[in-house]
Amino acid sequence: MIYLDIAVFALADADWQLALDPYIDFANYQLASFDMRLNVFPARPSIPTGIPLVGEVWDPPPDFGLHMRPGDVRTAAGVVLPTGHGMPVIFCRIHQPRDGLTTYQEDTVANRGVPWLNYVLLQQHVLSRDRSALLHEIIHAANYQGNIDPWGNRLLHDSARDSIMRMGDTYPTDPPVFMAERHAAALRTAYFARYA
Repeated sequence: MIYLDIAVFALADADWQLALDPYIDFANYQLASFDMRLNVFPARPSIPTGIPLVGEVWDPPPDFGLHMRPGDVRTAAGVVLPTGHGMPVIFCRIHQPRDGLTTYQEDTVANRGVPWLNYVLLQQHVLSRDRSALLHEIIHAANYQGNIDPWGNRLLHDSARDSIMRMGDTYPTDPPVFMAERHAAALRTAYFARYA
């Protein structure tokens, strides 16, 4: 069995109740075929660790003013929970209309120059239509390489519409998404994967 250790946080103004349990259930359902499971801290039904910040998180930030970036909430997560419990997953208000985003270690703008290991932000008060947002972002954080959508030296997504790593919004006519062996292979080597 491989446990994927994640530590769940929520900003003070983030509404996480709608999505957290359905995201965990969907992820564990998909992961079970590959002898994997999420290990969530704090364990459900406990609430996520609170971060005393409010406001929108911008990625990329605008050219004017001071706006909160992903690295700001990641730094705050390290302050409220100094002992690591896996990869941070942070519910917050993401400025852009998206279900979630993964911030990579090499994204120096988003991280304000701090080389944080990959982590995930999830949009508060949103449950993605197919309930896949958490698992999709966790696979990104495992440094998965798809076949489309370049970002730096990465290809972020898969072209197949039934892939958990498909790009873009889901539509009623889209097929259900599934996790494949290539996604499990990335997860097995993730820094937050633990063999037991």
